[in-house]
Amino acid sequence: MTVSAVEGNTGSTWSQKTYNNLSKEAFLQLLAVQLRHQDPLQPLEDREFIAQLAQISTLEQIANLNESISFFLQTQQEIFFTQALGFVGLEIKAEVDGVPVSGVVTGVKLTEGKPYLLVGEEAVPIQALTEVRQPPAGEATPSGGAGSSAYAVPAGGGSS
Repeated sequence: MTVSAVEGNTGSTWSQKTYNNLSKEAFLQLLAVQLRHQDPLQPLEDREFIAQLAQISTLEQIANLNESISFFLQTQQEIFFTQALGFVGLEIKAEVDGVPVSGVVTGVKLTEGKPYLLVGEEAVPIQALTEVRQPPAGEATPSGGAGSSAYAVPAGGGSS
């Protein structure tokens, strides 16, 4: 930890970078040391003490906010992946980098936290979809019962 300067009798002034790296416990320890070693003839003023306590509270709230945002992002990724799984077995049309892609979704892969639909050898981002529909009758039928998204090609190669 670096201390950038000492101003008057209020103790240390930290640079913003150093302050951001302090934990709540380290901040409280530093404040306790400052109170123990203050000049008894010029004690810390109430407003300065309250300002430092407010900094502790703000630091704790920022840490809690960071935790909440991390949890939210993780949950959002799980939701997107679950939604992408719903496309498995469906026929899609999309445009990926100006190239049209169409076919039945055979799987989902996660790349850098984003789900991609697998159509043949192509990985298609969900936002590139232009059309989604059930495969034509006779090409694929549900194989897992009611509510299943698993499809199987019927005997005979799918032609009627």
